[in-house]
Amino acid sequence: MFWLQFFVSIAVDAFSEEIISLGILKLLINKPHVIQEIKLQDEDGINHKYLYKKGVAEEFFTLIIQGKVEVIIGQEELTFEEGPFTFFGAKALVSSLSNPNMKAVGPYIPDYSVRVVEDVMFLKIPKGMYKQAVCASLMERQQGTVGTDGVPMQMQHINFQDIGGMNHVGGRGEQPNHLYLETTC
Repeated sequence: MFWLQFFVSIAVDAFSEEIISLGILKLLINKPHVIQEIKLQDEDGINHKYLYKKGVAEEFFTLIIQGKVEVIIGQEELTFEEGPFTFFGAKALVSSLSNPNMKAVGPYIPDYSVRVVEDVMFLKIPKGMYKQAVCASLMERQQGTVGTDGVPMQMQHINFQDIGGMNHVGGRGEQPNHLYLETTC
């Protein structure tokens, strides 16, 4: 899925090549359970499958690959549909702070809900897995030896762990002007 890797690296600041190398991003996207599907099978037409719920802390990024979701936002609960190439939860991965020496406060709490309205396929990357990819990219830059697939030879065995978040189904976050990662390698 080269197109997916390309889109994410261009459209989402948290996945830019300055933060995560293309080789590590490729490894991350190709990991099991990173691309997930939800198939609606309700016969009565009632759908209560949410990717995000307003006010509920989440620690993952989601990009819709196929299908549609309904976004509910604001006090008036304005509702609209979104489809492929829409992403949510980028702020769950990174912090936009005016002072890079400050730590982010608490988990990401969306001010919107995202409900599945038709079968969807989506990319889901938990914060812990993202941090590992950032660290691997930093190590790659420091070591500099790259294999034929663009991944450093010392890093081809990396196994991104699911650090809480891949086994449950949980916005269109604004793109911050400055990204400060709250991770240490």
